[in-house]
Amino acid sequence: MPHVSDDKNAAVGGGNTDTSEQAWLKTQGATSDQVNDAWLEVFALTLLGAATGNFNTDAYAYLGGLGHTGALPDRWASFWAGGGGGLGAELVTNGGFDTDTDWFKGSGWQISLVADTDGQLGDLAQVLAITEGKTYRISLDITQQTSAVGGLRIRLGSGGDQWEFHSVGAHTVDIVAGNDAQKRLELWVSPANSFIGEIDNVSVKEVL
Repeated sequence: MPHVSDDKNAAVGGGNTDTSEQAWLKTQGATSDQVNDAWLEVFALTLLGAATGNFNTDAYAYLGGLGHTGALPDRWASFWAGGGGGLGAELVTNGGFDTDTDWFKGSGWQISLVADTDGQLGDLAQVLAITEGKTYRISLDITQQTSAVGGLRIRLGSGGDQWEFHSVGAHTVDIVAGNDAQKRLELWVSPANSFIGEIDNVSVKEVL
């Protein structure tokens, strides 16, 4: 396996061995298989040729250019989760619910800086530029949950993957888009009153 250039060794954990570099990359969320894959070392060599010469600075910028957001460890985690690829552009409009616009609100949903539901069976939805069969990364924050009976369900298009979130906090999942002429992102409660709470910062990006 190629070796990362000597002048960058200190930035990736110190020492002039592949072992130290691999150990450092594991602290950033890489699995053993990912570290050992040839593409990872090629990625490192490409990345470390960036302008500043500082590994963390260059990694932050490089991963940001691929669409990964957050602090550097969050960007690494997102990168590994996608198999070492990038993310497409943001597809959701007004995912932070800054205004009461852009979303279809079914029974029980309200928008006021967050989106909240009182547990009725209506859905919260938005039409997106998605393609059936492609994988998309969905992230959202559940900022409040007052019912512990069930979870908040989510899907992209009908007939595709569904996911259910059960707890307060930041959540991320990769979902394959289903066949839906309306191409909608849908969040809903089922059965009634299984989720009563608030959500914020909804994001959908294609996994490239």
